[in-house]
Amino acid sequence: VQVMMALFFGQMLSTYWLDESNDESRRHLVYKYFGSFSRSLLTMFEFMLANWPPSSRSITENVSEWYMIFILLYQLGITFAVGKVILGVFLQVTFHVASTDDTIMLNAQERAIKLQTRKIGQLFAAVDEDGSCSIDRAEFKAMLEDEDVRNWLSAMELDVGCMDRKDADVLYDVLNVNGEEFLTAESFVLGMARAKGLARSFDLQVLMCESRRTTSLTAQIKEDVARIKAELQHFPATSKPGTAFSPSPSQRSAESLRSRCSSGSNLEALSFSDPGLSAPGAGPSAPGDTRYQPPGPELSAGAFAQ
Repeated sequence: VQVMMALFFGQMLSTYWLDESNDESRRHLVYKYFGSFSRSLLTMFEFMLANWPPSSRSITENVSEWYMIFILLYQLGITFAVGKVILGVFLQVTFHVASTDDTIMLNAQERAIKLQTRKIGQLFAAVDEDGSCSIDRAEFKAMLEDEDVRNWLSAMELDVGCMDRKDADVLYDVLNVNGEEFLTAESFVLGMARAKGLARSFDLQVLMCESRRTTSLTAQIKEDVARIKAELQHFPATSKPGTAFSPSPSQRSAESLRSRCSSGSNLEALSFSDPGLSAPGAGPSAPGDTRYQPPGPELSAGAFAQ
C-alpha cells in the first residue's frame, strides 16, 4: 500500500514541479517531498508514523486542495485502521509474553506484596497511637469509625463501608490470625492480605469440603437417632400403662430398713421383723427378740442385700 501510494502521488505531482510556469519556491517545496520515488515513499511513511501535516499542506496549499481527499482517506484507511490494528496486535503479543514469563511474574507479584505491606504498615502506625506496636479491640473499632480509613480500606478491596460494631469484632478476630490478646503489626498485615479482595478458588474449595463433611455427619446422626428411636419403640415395657408400680420383696425390705434407720434416734431401739437380729453384746437373740444385732461374718453381702 505504501509503495502504491508513493507511485500515485509521485506521478500526479510530477507535472507540477516540472512546469516552469509555477513559482520556483513552491516547485522546490513539492519536489522536496514528492520529487522521486524514494522521497514519495518516505513521505508516505511520514503520513502514517511521523509528522504528516507539513508534507500534506505542501500539496494542498501549493498544488490543489483536492489532494486533501486522498490524504484523509489514506489517514483513515491506512494509518488508523490498518496501522493501529497491527500496533495493537504487537502490543497484545508483547504483553502476553510478559505475563507468561516466570521472572517478570514473580517480580511483579513481589513488588505488589511490598507495596501492599508498606501501605498497611502505614495504616497500622497511624492507628497505634501509644507506640506499643500493637492495637487492641477498642483501638481497632475506633479506627473503623474514621471515614477516611473506611474509604482507604475500600480502595484496598476490603469493604467495611456497612460494618457495625458486631462486624468490627468479627473482622478483628479474622485479622488476628495468631489468636493473641493484641493485634500485632505482622498479624494485621497478614490478616489484611487474607481478607482483602474476592474469595479465592482455594477458599471456596475448602468451604465445599467442609460443607460436604458436615452434611455427611448430619445424615449419620439422623440415621443413628432413627435407629435408637426404633429400638426404644420395640423395647419391652416393665409395666403396663395404668398399672401401679409394685416393688419386689427385696426392694421393700431395703426400703423398710432405710426408713427405720432414718427415723430412729438409737440404733439399739430399732426393731426388725427378722428374729435372728439382736443388739450388740446381747448374745444370741431369744425367740421373739427383735432388737438390732449387726450381721456376723457368716452373713454375706449378697444375702444382706436380698
